[in-house]
Amino acid sequence: MKFDLFVLPFSLGMLFLLGFLAFRYASWYRNLNVTDRSKVRKGFFSFRLLPATLEVVWESLLHRKIFKRNRLLGFMHMSLAFGWFLLIA
Repeated sequence: MKFDLFVLPFSLGMLFLLGFLAFRYASWYRNLNVTDRSKVRKGFFSFRLLPATLEVVWESLLHRKIFKRNRLLGFMHMSLAFGWFLLIA
């Protein structure tokens, strides 16, 4: 498979960052006591995860509250945020 070597540093950097993040979260989770671990499991794997994720998308990418207050300002914020998201993705 052919690919540009230009992509390799970015891919390795992202792989390192995601691995470090997973290691850090696992170590934090391991250091919790039993009651806190059960609270984390119950809170993370619940039906409230999907609405919370949708709220993050609505507010971080689409700036819904700013858009309701001032349409032009909301459109400008939404365009910049969505453009940065697409540039990163």
